[in-house]
Amino acid sequence: MSNNGVALDYSQRTIEHIAPQSSVSASTLTDAQIGNIGNLILVEKGFNNNKLGNKTFAAKKALLQKSKVFLDPVIEKATDWTAVEITERAKWLATTAIQVVWKI
Repeated sequence: MSNNGVALDYSQRTIEHIAPQSSVSASTLTDAQIGNIGNLILVEKGFNNNKLGNKTFAAKKALLQKSKVFLDPVIEKATDWTAVEITERAKWLATTAIQVVWKI
C-alpha cells in the first residue's frame, strides 16, 4: 500500500541506494552501511540509475521530492546522507514495521 492507501504495483518498482554503491571507495561509508536497509529506497522502475545514479544526496533528494516516491521523515529532514542518517532511518523503518505494518 502507498501512503494514501492505494495498492502499489511492486513489479513496477526497484530498489535504489540513497548513497550510491559505486562511490564506496571514495566515501566514508563501509560496504555494510551502503547495503544497510536504511540506505535503500523503493522507486519506480526507470527512475533509479537512469535518473538518480551517482548523484549527490541533495540532487537525489530534490528529484525524489518531485516524484511520486514516498519520502519518510528521516530523508525529508536530512541535509546530508551519512552513516548517522542511515542508522537513524534503519531504526525508523524497523519501528514503523513493528508498530504500523505488523502492529506487534
